[in-house]
Amino acid sequence: MLQAVLNGFGGLDITDSGIVQLKTKLPKKWKSLTIKGVGPQLRTIQVQ
Repeated sequence: MLQAVLNGFGGLDITDSGIVQLKTKLPKKWKSLTIKGVGPQLRTIQVQ
């Protein structure tokens, strides 16, 4: 379930150069998704 949210809905991909965010779409009834504490820099990812 966690992998589906992070990789699917969040669009996060782990690469050799670090964690990158790919373009993604949320389910129609979702307004946004916020993922906090991503990677060593503890970034916040916002998907709308």
